[in-house]
Amino acid sequence: MKILITGANGNLGRRLMKDFSHEHEVVGVDIDRLDITDREAVHRFTPQINPDAIINAAAFTAVDKCEEEVDLAYAVNAVAVRNLCEAANNAGARFVHYSTDFVFDGERMEGGYREFDPVNPLSIYGKSKYAGEVEATRHCPNSIILRVAWLYGPGGWNFSDWVAEQTTQGNEIRIVTDQFGCPTWVGDVSAQTQSLLEAGASGIYHSVNTGSCSRYDWALEAARIAGGDVNKIKPITSEEFPQKAPRPKYSVLDNFYLKTQRLERMRPWQEALQAHLTDS
Repeated sequence: MKILITGANGNLGRRLMKDFSHEHEVVGVDIDRLDITDREAVHRFTPQINPDAIINAAAFTAVDKCEEEVDLAYAVNAVAVRNLCEAANNAGARFVHYSTDFVFDGERMEGGYREFDPVNPLSIYGKSKYAGEVEATRHCPNSIILRVAWLYGPGGWNFSDWVAEQTTQGNEIRIVTDQFGCPTWVGDVSAQTQSLLEAGASGIYHSVNTGSCSRYDWALEAARIAGGDVNKIKPITSEEFPQKAPRPKYSVLDNFYLKTQRLERMRPWQEALQAHLTDS
């Protein structure tokens, strides 16, 4: 297949480029080459590639900045999705898009959110990403939408590497104990994406490493694997660490459709974190 990957310079985009290039012809673009919020630019560029699939790994993910730059958040996370869907339809290409656990409000506090549970995003980031889901399902009914969470990977800043670096250097850090989710490695999301494309799947899939933890427990595990000083990690509450955008306190996702359709390739989050910190 010939695959167009947007957001190719991001953590997930770089991993997709690496993995898909083993068996497919891959073209990667980022804002420096293609502004996906520009409909005309997208429609001019895509026919030059004539892709069999478009994988959209581009997003405005700075959660707090989204509260300040609302129009930009919706332009990147929703309008651009419509532009890419139109281009995919014109090319007869499959469309893959990534969403987030932030589409949920985190009020459940037990079990895991499944794909069909009602959404109620709290932040502009969550609302704009949900708008992108709507665009994808409306304009590309056969699209694949993967909801991911607490994503990390090599290249650029990510929580796991930051904790490992700080604790191995002996720096004290404060981490919240009352936010729960599913740390998820880009390598496993990439493999899951390829599996879903090969299976001809469509619809919304929760795609996170299995199991869940608090951000504090995630930090402890990252420090332990990296050989850092876990005593440098100080527990705090969300109220002690105010942020502009509200975060769901409980955004654990259940990979219900992957499991029931026997398509799941996501391993426990501890195993993925071990692989990232020791092998990637």
